[in-house]
Amino acid sequence: MSFNQGKIAAVGDEDTMLAFKSVGVKTIAVSNATDADAALKNLSKDNYSVIFLSENFAKHLTTTLNILRKRPLPAVAIIPSATGENKGFGSEYARQMIAKAVGSAFM
Repeated sequence: MSFNQGKIAAVGDEDTMLAFKSVGVKTIAVSNATDADAALKNLSKDNYSVIFLSENFAKHLTTTLNILRKRPLPAVAIIPSATGENKGFGSEYARQMIAKAVGSAFM
């Protein structure tokens, strides 16, 4: 599997995607977790290196995130949603990824 350097995408609600679209990132606006899951899977198969995922959908996609977490790429970054539905899932996900990378939790 080869990955194109710099191939970046973002998946989330329409309002959250506006900022990414304005800087040229491929965006996929979704309205539910099922569509977000399908988009995340398709982007990972399309060799994206980095995928930003809106937190309001990420919390429903733990199975897919756990599968992708075991792969070197794509790197999935959980971002706050513009809708304000952020409950700390993104912070906890990042803490777990850092702990795995360095071998201990420090946050």
